[in-house]
Parts: sequence; structure tokens; C-alpha cells
Amino acid sequence: MHLGIIGSGHIGATVGKLWAKAGHSVLFSSRNPEQLAELVKVAGPNTHAGSIQEATEFGEVVLLAVPWDGVEEALAAAKLRNGAIVIDTTNQFSAGSLQVFPGGISALEFNARRAKGARVVKAYNTLTSGFLAKVAGRSGQQRVAMPYAGEDAQAKQVVARLISESGFDPFDVGGWSEAHFIEPPRRPGAFYGEEWQLDTARAVLGRLTGYQEKE
Repeated sequence: MHLGIIGSGHIGATVGKLWAKAGHSVLFSSRNPEQLAELVKVAGPNTHAGSIQEATEFGEVVLLAVPWDGVEEALAAAKLRNGAIVIDTTNQFSAGSLQVFPGGISALEFNARRAKGARVVKAYNTLTSGFLAKVAGRSGQQRVAMPYAGEDAQAKQVVARLISESGFDPFDVGGWSEAHFIEPPRRPGAFYGEEWQLDTARAVLGRLTGYQEKE
């Protein structure tokens, strides 16, 4: 699969390298793609670098991995296709504080509204890049669950496959409303900042909402 990375900092670089290792073709991008030569060298022959719009045009799926205050600019530069699948890794920290949205909506819903026409799925936002790189590919009962959320079932299926191929157990927490459980601030017993295995993640979600993961 061709995958575009918008924002090639810690999370974007880490996830992109995991996807490239799994055999996908990855285009890393930033506002200054000429600075990504070393990343491409380290990430290997399945990767190359380009502009944000080139990443959008290249990717069957696009990973959005920019700081919160850069989301609007990145989406404008991306020129997303209608129906594009976007994986949103962002967390709503702005100027050192946590942004709160009108009506108490989740950050995922807020970004999905900004990315008009795209099918946005939240994932890869609960753990640090260093931890992701360290634990990716664990086997058996030690494999780490990766929670994700979104409204589009087909897009979520695609994202679940990519999560699995990057070395994690995909775990569907639900839609826009349930995305609160994988976003900061971390609620007691929820998913942000926590390492869970799949059985534990299912039990946690059941205690929080009574929601049953979709098969």
C-alpha cells in the first residue's frame, strides 16, 4: 500500500518506519522535505520524501502527525481528496494547555469536521514515539493493544490492518464520542498514556462504557 505521512517528526517518523518495515511504500513529508534525507536513509528503500501535497497525492492512506497548532495549515496544504482515509495522531495541546471544544466534542470530531470530505480515524496518539518503537512487534500475550476510533467502518478496517502490520493489536473503541477515552486528559482507567494488552483493553472499555468491540 502507498502511505503518505504529513509531519515527519517523532510519531510520523516512527510509524512510517514501522509501515516501511512491513513492506509498504511510504512518502514522508514536511514543510521542508529537503531536510528528510537522513530519515529516508534510515527508514530504507521503501521510503522517500516530498511535499505535504505530494504525500496526499501518493497515499492511499494519509497519516496526520503534526503539532496541534499546525493542523489547520497542514490540512490546507494537503488538499485532501474527498473520501480520503486520514489517520489522526494529534492531541489537542495548544500553547502548553489542553484545548476544549464547544459542546464537549472530541478532538477527533473537531478534526474530522476540519478535514471536510475525509474519513478520519484516530490512532497512534496514546503512546510516545519511543515507546511505540520499543514495543512494536511483541508477540503473544505481550503484544500491545492500539486503540482507534472513527465513524467510517470501511476506513476503520483499513486502519486496523495497518495497525496490525505495524506490530500492534488493533482495538476499536467506537466513534467520535468514544474517542474521548483515547484522548487527553487521561481519565482514570482509560487509554491515553496507558499500555494495555487486548484482553485488558476490552475489559477496560466494558467498564467505562459497556461498549462491545465490533467484530
